[in-house]
Amino acid sequence: MNATTKSVLTELTHETLQTLISNIRRYLSVAGGAEAIDCGLIGDPPVTKLTQAQLVESAGIKLPTLAKILNGETTNPTLESICQLAGGLNISPALLLMSTKDWKLLLAGVDRLMQLAQAPDRQDYLRSAQKVADDPAPNPKEVAEAALALGREFLNNAERSRQILEMYKFSAMADMNALEPVQKLIVLVLASVFGYRAPSTQYHSTEQQIKD
Repeated sequence: MNATTKSVLTELTHETLQTLISNIRRYLSVAGGAEAIDCGLIGDPPVTKLTQAQLVESAGIKLPTLAKILNGETTNPTLESICQLAGGLNISPALLLMSTKDWKLLLAGVDRLMQLAQAPDRQDYLRSAQKVADDPAPNPKEVAEAALALGREFLNNAERSRQILEMYKFSAMADMNALEPVQKLIVLVLASVFGYRAPSTQYHSTEQQIKD
């Protein structure tokens, strides 16, 4: 590992850790209120904080472990700790690691799907992927090519090959055999968006592209 790669990895690790800390703190700020529900509350539960003590009890970890993570003293929390915290908050571990950049890319995909669905002159892009969406067991090659069909209109010459490759890779992340047709279609749209946004450098450098 050369110095540049090591520096990039260190920066990416730091950003991911800060994302984890921020997400846990935000969840804690609204995740309380279980006692009111347990007492038979009628109506919406109150927005209340979940204490660290309550979280460690539900997550099955030690309070010092959580405190070190939230204070940044633990620079490399284990996968087990992250999964335990996610379990205690009743969410997917992936959500604890989703950064603002990830959310912006995800929202860009949803926005694009809405545009494709509403614009008559762009319906062909959805129809070209419908065959794969309706297939109960599409193979990865068919999925990747369908994602490219949706993303081709946004490709630019300078980054074309890399963007296509990123679409292929993202399209393989979801288990398409376990999804409903409409869900498969959304995966294809998201794959085209994530691939289109992929830069020629490291993933953590995508902030400016997302803003464009």
